[in-house]
Amino acid sequence: MLGDDMAAARADWLETCKEPLQRIEADQSDFLKPLDSEGETLDFHALRHACAIWLIQSGRRERVTSRQTH
Repeated sequence: MLGDDMAAARADWLETCKEPLQRIEADQSDFLKPLDSEGETLDFHALRHACAIWLIQSGRRERVTSRQTH
């Protein structure tokens, strides 16, 4: 599901690139690709951990956050 959404978002983003050089750069970019140039992937599990980190950094108690994200 997340992969399909990312592919659709990338396609929409690419459609906004009207200038030929801008489109070439965008096509070569790894923006919204499931695997980036550093070999990192975006998946649902990664989003879950990122959300927990953001909650803790914003002052949410770690124990409360871990119960809500597991």
